[in-house]
Amino acid sequence: MITYTKTNFIETLVKKCYNLFDLHIVLFASISVSFAYLFTILNEEVNGFNLIKHSASLSSILSVFNFFFATLLSFRLNSAFNSWSNGYNNVCKLVNASKRFMCIAKSKKNEVFVNNIRQSIISYVSHVFYYCSNSNGRNDVDGIRNEFLNQQQLYKLDQLSSVSSSYYKKDVLESTLKSTVILSLLERDIRNSISICRQQDIINYLEAENLNVLLNDICIIGDVLFNMANIPIVLVYNQFINVTILFYLIVYGMNMAISSHYYSGIWVFIWSSVVFMANNVCNQIDTPFGDEENDIELEIVLVRLKDDISIICSDNLIIT
Repeated sequence: MITYTKTNFIETLVKKCYNLFDLHIVLFASISVSFAYLFTILNEEVNGFNLIKHSASLSSILSVFNFFFATLLSFRLNSAFNSWSNGYNNVCKLVNASKRFMCIAKSKKNEVFVNNIRQSIISYVSHVFYYCSNSNGRNDVDGIRNEFLNQQQLYKLDQLSSVSSSYYKKDVLESTLKSTVILSLLERDIRNSISICRQQDIINYLEAENLNVLLNDICIIGDVLFNMANIPIVLVYNQFINVTILFYLIVYGMNMAISSHYYSGIWVFIWSSVVFMANNVCNQIDTPFGDEENDIELEIVLVRLKDDISIICSDNLIIT
């Protein structure tokens, strides 16, 4: 993901600017300019087409539109950033809860128990990240990435998919149910391991309860991440936003045609570019998991989690 740590205006402005000013933004802004010039030509050259006599009405409509659109755009930007921020915060919570879980498990000094719990926790987090990204990881171009699931785990997913497809129809709900079943099965296995160790007196009652409480936290956070990544965006929501942008730019272009005449295209291009850039930014960060540059790099997070758990489970490294 691309972040900034400095307040240098020029560096912030030019760094990876292609993510902000995409080619389709120029195209849409140019179409807006074409409409503005069309209104200008009709107003200047065509007899009987006089926007000036409607200038008061158009100005009032634009004033109301400005307030409504500013509120909508502010809400959209804030909602999109909150979605990205919540995704990042929950990833950090999942990683930290997993490491705390391993710290408690490692304190028992039972290698069989620790190894079983270690594999189960890593497998659970790996499956959560796998379902968040809808792929098995991006290309390892920098040498520090890793696939979420190995071939055996992918084979088990295929088996479950073939079994469940005979009971459910192919739709969004079915894919969601299949995914949550996998996570539920992994949770069940971890709880069974804790229960068996409790029966064998490897851990006492309080330690088992602490592990179960932490596992509850891990599963709740995993469910939150899964829901953030897999609940589809309702089409009518995006349609409303796009229609609002379209109507707003039409009204704005007509007002500019009255006040600026043939210079209206300059102002329409600038403002429509800003509007489309804001919408593009919202579309990029509204879903923080994926393969885009601004998405959270879950592959690297998983690699670091595995390294941290290896350090926690190691007896050779002691910090005093």
